[in-house]
Amino acid sequence: MRIADIKILNFRKLEEVSVDLRGDTTVFIGANNSGKTSAMASMRYFLNPVGYKNFNIYDFTISNHAKIKEIGKRLENEEQKASDTTGTLGEPEKRDLSVWKTILPSFDLWFDVGDDDIHYVSHMLPTLDWTGGHLGIRLRYEPKDVAAFYSAYKEARAHVEKLKEKARANSTPCNVDLFPKDMFEFLKRDLQKYFTMKFYVLDPAQKDEEQETIGEPIEVNPLIGLIQIDEINAQRGLNDEALDISVSDKRRLSQQLRNIITSILIRPRSRLKKILRPWTLYTKRNRLSPIVCRKVSSPL
Repeated sequence: MRIADIKILNFRKLEEVSVDLRGDTTVFIGANNSGKTSAMASMRYFLNPVGYKNFNIYDFTISNHAKIKEIGKRLENEEQKASDTTGTLGEPEKRDLSVWKTILPSFDLWFDVGDDDIHYVSHMLPTLDWTGGHLGIRLRYEPKDVAAFYSAYKEARAHVEKLKEKARANSTPCNVDLFPKDMFEFLKRDLQKYFTMKFYVLDPAQKDEEQETIGEPIEVNPLIGLIQIDEINAQRGLNDEALDISVSDKRRLSQQLRNIITSILIRPRSRLKKILRPWTLYTKRNRLSPIVCRKVSSPL
């Protein structure tokens, strides 16, 4: 069993991107600001069991920020009865995620499952008639409870208007924006309080088509035990600091190389030969040319 391809929606720079993964190694190559970092971050956020806790409002694609503010405005101005136009918020007791469909960050993950691997994915089969092949799961970062989320926002905005009205009644100028100014600012502070990651089964028959999710979300993360994410953070210079690095991250390659270089730069030149010896042995064992070895040591 392997991950065949992924589809990233509404995450940072990536409004809609599909990636076919190789059987062995997949490399992202592109110019600066082309979305490579966004693609890697999406895997960490969606596939790591606790990655969703890193989400903030700026992980939503920037073109959708205005849509989020518009939903807030409509909430403030809505009447109690349902609107009669398509795509509106709807009656409070019947609200769903339809207006968020093109806004929410999501990650479609497709597995290529062989006959010997079905027992690994039995908990996320689309139907009992499924006989193997592709199996899809959609991870979507969305409100935990739409009604509770909307109610909390309206209450917060009502409190702001009440304070402004009180200031006007006392002839006191109110020249500052009180929190929350709009829904975007509300989620900027309280996103983690009202949003979470949810998991939905996809229909393999519609793999190459735009599709809705099947049924209710899976209660427990179905990817636990199936995928492991290991990451070596980029280090673009020796002065890149990692003040918040965890104990488990200290053995990562980038951090180890940084420690080696730092220790070399602050030691007397008389001790460099002893320090560089393990590095030279490593390069020789990996059949690097003498030129490469000299380039490693000569600047020091």
